[in-house]
Amino acid sequence: MHVLGKVCTWLLFPLVIAGVVLAGQAINVRNSWTEKADKLRDENTKRAAQIAEKEDKLYDLRDQRSMLERSWGRFWTSDNVAVTDPQQGIISTGIGTRAKLLLPGQQELPIVYGFFTPDNGAGRYIGPFKVIDARDDSSSMQLTKLVRPNDVATWPNGKWRFWRFVPTEYTNRHDHLWNMLVSAEEDLSHVEDLKRQATALNERAQEQILERVGELEGGPQIPMGVKGLVESLATAEQERDEQLLAVDQLRRKIHGSQEELQGLIEESRTLMQQLPKPYLDTAATPGSEKN
Repeated sequence: MHVLGKVCTWLLFPLVIAGVVLAGQAINVRNSWTEKADKLRDENTKRAAQIAEKEDKLYDLRDQRSMLERSWGRFWTSDNVAVTDPQQGIISTGIGTRAKLLLPGQQELPIVYGFFTPDNGAGRYIGPFKVIDARDDSSSMQLTKLVRPNDVATWPNGKWRFWRFVPTEYTNRHDHLWNMLVSAEEDLSHVEDLKRQATALNERAQEQILERVGELEGGPQIPMGVKGLVESLATAEQERDEQLLAVDQLRRKIHGSQEELQGLIEESRTLMQQLPKPYLDTAATPGSEKN
């Protein structure tokens, strides 16, 4: 064999070995990419199902949002709500005409529904508020329901949210409970008034009882020097008994005097009968001559 052929043959062996190594590595790379492609294909299949599920959920949320907007309208959030007049139920907010609190061309100030929305915890429905003063970046609102100072005292300052509308099913339920609460408070106030009247009548009755007892038994309730009725009656009865005893003694004395007088009369009659009869002179008696 020619020397050049031998040299080429020896040079070919490393190339063949390198080619085999490179081929092996290429196969490994291909297998790795094939595995990754299969994995990505499976992941894409799963993600496609998740995407389809999330798209369905997104459509549902859009439908719910549309229904929510139709039922609740838009909303405004104010981070600096404060109660300015508890007696009138007036609050100040950081919402104004710049936040489109008034609709284009709207002349009458609107009514919105206020919710307290803390950062932590559940929100709280406060009630309907009428905008009474709207400025660019602030406004004043007043509660349209009966203002209960004890309830207003629980209104927290801070972050509130105001909705344009509230579904009637919620407002009707709240109005029903509100009316029941107001009615119960009126009944309680009436009962308390009756209780105060009963207490006043009881106190007056106790005073009258003390006065009557004082009149009967005597005491500081009657004028100085005036005896009680019981003592007066006892004194009067004692005086009556004394008078009756005196009258009885007088009657006995009169009866004895009458008996003594009757005896004297009888004795006088007896004595008169014992006296001699007077002598009658017939000659001196007128008319005796005729006889």
